[in-house]
Amino acid sequence: METLRRRLEERERGGNPVRVGLVGAGQMGLGLAAVLGRMPGMRLVAVADLLLDRALDAFRHGGVGQDEIAEATTAAGAHGALARRRRVATTVGELVPHLPVDVVVDATGIPLPAALTAARAIEARKHVVLLTVEADVTVGHLLHRRAAEAGVVYSGAAGDEPAATKELVDFARFLGFEVVCAGKGKNNPLDRRATAQSLEAEARARGINPRMLAEFVDGTKSMVEMACLANATGLVPDVRGMHAARATPAELAKVLIPIEDGGILKRRGVVDFAIGVAPGVFVVIHTDHPVIQEELRYLKIGEGPYFALYRPYHLTSVETPISIAKAALDHEATIAPLPEPMAEVIAVAKRALRPGERLGLPGEDTVYGLIEEAGVARHENLLPMGLTRNAEVLVELAPDQPIRWDDVAVEETPLLAMRREQDQMWGKMTNDQ
Repeated sequence: METLRRRLEERERGGNPVRVGLVGAGQMGLGLAAVLGRMPGMRLVAVADLLLDRALDAFRHGGVGQDEIAEATTAAGAHGALARRRRVATTVGELVPHLPVDVVVDATGIPLPAALTAARAIEARKHVVLLTVEADVTVGHLLHRRAAEAGVVYSGAAGDEPAATKELVDFARFLGFEVVCAGKGKNNPLDRRATAQSLEAEARARGINPRMLAEFVDGTKSMVEMACLANATGLVPDVRGMHAARATPAELAKVLIPIEDGGILKRRGVVDFAIGVAPGVFVVIHTDHPVIQEELRYLKIGEGPYFALYRPYHLTSVETPISIAKAALDHEATIAPLPEPMAEVIAVAKRALRPGERLGLPGEDTVYGLIEEAGVARHENLLPMGLTRNAEVLVELAPDQPIRWDDVAVEETPLLAMRREQDQMWGKMTNDQ
């Protein structure tokens, strides 16, 4: 980290900062903009949001004066503004990947625009840092392959739970420990029926998007984050939807261990989440070496042979500059999918659904997501959560019923085309809609 900082300082002194383009200036984008404004060697040069005021606010919170910002809606206007050393604020997200930037960051939180932004950036030979994990678990393997072929980096974001947990997984594996379980704490009570409408008052009071809050509360976000982690580490969910055990940090190494040793797990090498350890992330590790066990007992890590390593925080978009710097300077991803998928987030009916209804986004009132092994999801023909938007229901669906591809007509979008291409990579075709 110190080496990265020094190299950024050198770029600042040399007048050659890492140029960053941001698409999505909501809560996550705003936090990133504020941090970038205080960092040497990085410059936020373009921000896109459907609401122009939010793009402008992102620059202002990053310490950029109004006279330094130009509004643009065309490529010519944006390029002209940058040539005049202005920062670009726009409502046209597709402009950003084609501007003279080094790294494109997506923080829209919606799979379709996030995937499109990433694909355009890769085509334009720009590094990509994706805060929208929902897009990664839908078409991340394809985007990662495209990025490798284009010679650029495709990466998830440092500070989000998948990347923060992967740091612990990598640490444990490097030292020769067996990773029995890796996961995160859940920040909110679990309520599968939560909707943006039911949580609107709480969301407004907290200054956050009601749909995003509902996605956290109904559990979908935890499913998405742990699927991302599984696909990057080779771990798998132990059961559909994970266990969601109640455990404190001190209890993790007693609960998230195999059944035969007094825990709840049916197998080893899994992802899960626990209620009682938020906002932290953790790994439960195992060693059978008596000297190592004794050393960890001496260090008060636990009694063994299972031990929990716990990081009590993750800083979301405040940490994202680490991923930007690694991509631009080291050509290195913070977290990215392995070649083969390990987990899928499947769509499940949140309430009774009738033919003719349209499914919505995570956090709305039609569906929630559950993690499942990728092979099981393919075998049972289950619909990925990232493809639910505007899908037409074709059959009666009961509450909590997993939705199959055959149960809906998925809207023809570039995201669906990308998913079909990704499935072809594994010799598996999604149903021809």
